[in-house]
Amino acid sequence: CTLDSCDGKTGCMNIPQSGTDNCDDDGDGFSEKQGDCNDSDINIYPGASEVCGDGIDNDCDAQIDEGCAA
Repeated sequence: CTLDSCDGKTGCMNIPQSGTDNCDDDGDGFSEKQGDCNDSDINIYPGASEVCGDGIDNDCDAQIDEGCAA
């Protein structure tokens, strides 16, 4: 992910933005700003399927293992 800026004096610059809230660091299609609660894990993003028993909020809804049998 880059922040592109251009002007008449220096031309264009592509400044790497990896690790910022605006970039999708894990390639799952969501940045932290878009609700990705773990942007270093491609399997965790808003709307992902919950994996029962893993103790992780896979779908970023602030609930762990919801919809799973206890």
